[in-house]
Amino acid sequence: MTLRRHAFAVKKLMTTGGRVFRVGLVAAIVMVVACGEASAADYPSGAGALEQFDAEARAALPPMMKGWLMLLLGTFAASVVFAWKKVEARWALLGLLLAMLAGPAFYSAVGWPMLGGAIALSHLVCWTPVLVVLALRRPFAKREHGKLYRGWSAILLTVIAISFVFDVRDAWIYLQHVQTSST
Repeated sequence: MTLRRHAFAVKKLMTTGGRVFRVGLVAAIVMVVACGEASAADYPSGAGALEQFDAEARAALPPMMKGWLMLLLGTFAASVVFAWKKVEARWALLGLLLAMLAGPAFYSAVGWPMLGGAIALSHLVCWTPVLVVLALRRPFAKREHGKLYRGWSAILLTVIAISFVFDVRDAWIYLQHVQTSST
């Protein structure tokens, strides 16, 4: 496949975001319904890569970390406002839903515990396409978009990039743990 065909395929994928979004949403729902929750009972509660990130762990987070999580979730959730008209927002909404719904279902299906590192891995898998679409299309730099949308897209790109700094480390630790515990 030539570079021109690759570029065309990426452009087509980005402009058909609505169809991709609907298919991804249905797949996420089916995975959640079809699979039970993975057991992480043998792991302590906490925010680390090899700890359960449960209600107890969330309650024990320092206020700054709780604020970060609210910013992260709020920025992704704000994609609903723009999703009807903007492809990038549909990608963001799909990435959020897949990370929240399909991630736990996948870990349950393969028998891996749902720990902090699993959440980080879900972020990397589900949010990388969002990061790529935002970086390639750069809606935050285009004057034809309104200020609100430009601001939201810039904040989302920044939030994902910062999150990935921590997610890469936690996902690596988690994958190493899963690999050594399965052998």
